[in-house]
Amino acid sequence: MSVYRAFIIGRHDRAIGVVQMDCTDDDSAITSARKLVDGHDVELWQVDRPVARFDARSKQVLKKMTADSYAMGLKRLRFMPTMKELPAARQFLPP
Repeated sequence: MSVYRAFIIGRHDRAIGVVQMDCTDDDSAITSARKLVDGHDVELWQVDRPVARFDARSKQVLKKMTADSYAMGLKRLRFMPTMKELPAARQFLPP
C-alpha cells in the first residue's frame, strides 16, 4: 500500500484541505480521489509526485500535470497546514 494525498483546492489555487489515502496503485487512488470532487478541484499526490488533477467545473481528470501545476503544487505543499492547524489557518485564507 502506498500513501497518497488528495488536496482540496480552493480559490486562488490554494489548498484548503487534505485527505490522506492508502491505495495499492495510482488507478485506485484516482478512483478514490474522484469521489472528493464536489465544487472544488482536487490534486492527487504521492509524496512529491503529482498523480492527477480533477477539475470540478469540466469534470475532467488531468493525469499528467504540467510543470507549472507541479511547481504550484510544491509551493502549496510547503505552506499547507496540518489538519490540527487548519481551523486556525482558515482566518488567513482568502474568502
